[in-house]
Amino acid sequence: MARSISNWIRRHALLSLLLVATAVWAGTTYADYLRSLAQRESSMNQYAVNKYGYSGLYQMGSSALQDAGYKTASGAWTGKDGINSQADFLANAQAQTNAVTAYHTKAWQTIQYYGLDKYVGQTVNGVEVTASGLLAGYHLLGIGNAQNPGLKAFLQGGVIGTDANNTSIASYIAKFGGYGLPTPTTYAEVLSAKPSGGASTATTSSTATTPLPASLTSPSVLASPSTGAVSVYANPLDGFAGGSGSTMSDTRSMLTLVAATAFLTWLAYVVFGSWTAFAEGRVELHQMSGDIVRGMVVTMLLILILW
Repeated sequence: MARSISNWIRRHALLSLLLVATAVWAGTTYADYLRSLAQRESSMNQYAVNKYGYSGLYQMGSSALQDAGYKTASGAWTGKDGINSQADFLANAQAQTNAVTAYHTKAWQTIQYYGLDKYVGQTVNGVEVTASGLLAGYHLLGIGNAQNPGLKAFLQGGVIGTDANNTSIASYIAKFGGYGLPTPTTYAEVLSAKPSGGASTATTSSTATTPLPASLTSPSVLASPSTGAVSVYANPLDGFAGGSGSTMSDTRSMLTLVAATAFLTWLAYVVFGSWTAFAEGRVELHQMSGDIVRGMVVTMLLILILW
């Protein structure tokens, strides 16, 4: 009986462990959220400005920048993070990330003020509501009012509002569900985060891109050996992606998945070996348990180090 159980475990446990590994490495952090949002809003172009005046990676408008503390009610720049002009803002991806984080933090406070966080876990118009989905809906349309239905109207009345690009609030709540809430995040973390889905469809199809600064158009930028055309990379991570054809995030994901698979395979070997020894009477139950626990501890520590 014990030997048949051991064989069953051998056949099925490794597959289960690999499925667990896949779940462990799935992107769910706030940095992952910002990466996906930036891909959707601007195709990761920090210099993007659309015809309505929304700018940067996350396509922030004047009112959002006021909420984040970067502009006054009159529209003047406050100097926060050393940003004193539109050009300063576009040139500083970290300030853009700080701004959207501050904006989302205030957005979440507003969502709680109106009691809309009670909808988390519910389904509205066929869309499962999550905390990050609420933030995305707010990012798209705000809390809304009678003339311009937004997040409140969607949750309380099922009204599906759209922005100027005809993007529905329901699609944003669904697309950006299941991520973490705002935490201080660096732009480097956003770049190395895992984007969701495939190629983005940016809301900036009518975008006019601000000219790049002189530092990015100097002779030191990379040139294509086949065409002689100049390729501008704003940072080393973009250069890596342009040169290798694979983003640093994708490379990291592949390597961590390989490492996680190796560690979990080793853990499975420990479990199977201990169980076999126990089934054959070569070790006692407490010895088998000790080996398995030690294997789990080592595996978890290694995964945490990688993470």
